[in-house]
Amino acid sequence: PIAEFGAVRQLLGDSQSRCLALALHWRRLGWLKDSGAQAVLESSIAKLTMSEDCLRVSDQAVQVHGGYGYIREYPVEQAYRDVKLYTLGGGTSEIQQRIILDIVMKDYQEGRFPARVPTGEPFLTALAGAEQLARIAELRVSGRGSSVSLIQGSLRHGQPEIGWAIAMDELAAQDRLESFPSGPASGPVPPRVRIRAAACACGFAARLLERGLLQAVELRQAHPGQELQELLFPLARMRAEIDTARLLTWRAAQAADLGLPETAALAAAARLRAADAATQALLRVSDLCGAEPALARLFHTVASLRIAGGADATLREELASFAITQAQC
Repeated sequence: PIAEFGAVRQLLGDSQSRCLALALHWRRLGWLKDSGAQAVLESSIAKLTMSEDCLRVSDQAVQVHGGYGYIREYPVEQAYRDVKLYTLGGGTSEIQQRIILDIVMKDYQEGRFPARVPTGEPFLTALAGAEQLARIAELRVSGRGSSVSLIQGSLRHGQPEIGWAIAMDELAAQDRLESFPSGPASGPVPPRVRIRAAACACGFAARLLERGLLQAVELRQAHPGQELQELLFPLARMRAEIDTARLLTWRAAQAADLGLPETAALAAAARLRAADAATQALLRVSDLCGAEPALARLFHTVASLRIAGGADATLREELASFAITQAQC
């Protein structure tokens, strides 16, 4: 069977990682709407991410089928045509980016920064629990005048994985991490290594987004009346990618705390998506801000996170095995 071919398994693994993320977006959005929240930002992020990832997955499905994927005897041909509508109906991807950018810039100017994990978000409260988030809030206050090692030391004692994920996300965003997660020299990589690497990548991506938003404010002040969409829309995509990576990371951490069988797959998907988010954030902000020493230093950091917990090809291989097992059940 062609599922044994490495190139095909890479496509399947990438598709599986995207499907895991898509499920979290619509569940979060449904949960928020049921709780009475307006969720304008979350709706646009979900629409943008889900429609474009769905198009990507359907494209990969056609690729796996080869020429048969292009003829009407196979359902993937119709799916490939149909899903393109999702990037148009209900507001095009460009409209969603404009909505996201406007909200994110307004939040930034009002002091709500992406580098601060949104511990007040109802969905995260539902995942982590109010007690856990209160502990993170305490660490925020006590950590201001303390060394990072002291904060991390307090985390090591009975701290659930989701607490680690939130704390390491913020520490990375504030450039206060002393070391990065690393797996064993040989043998299987524990899911917690990948979850913590994903959390660090989310934090770095959020820090880069803040730098990009600062530049965006300066550009709009220098060019009043101009939207500068060609320069600033990438920031909207960055925010959507960070949201997606954080959702996967939180869900993987929660699954680890509960001992769920899908923990390894979620951790692999989280590490893949978060490292991609950090890489794309670095490239986009570098393009927007030009050569800056601080950005140059982050290239090595992001490269290190891309191999934490295994190479991308290894993670996609594991996700392909998970997808095939699920399909056979």
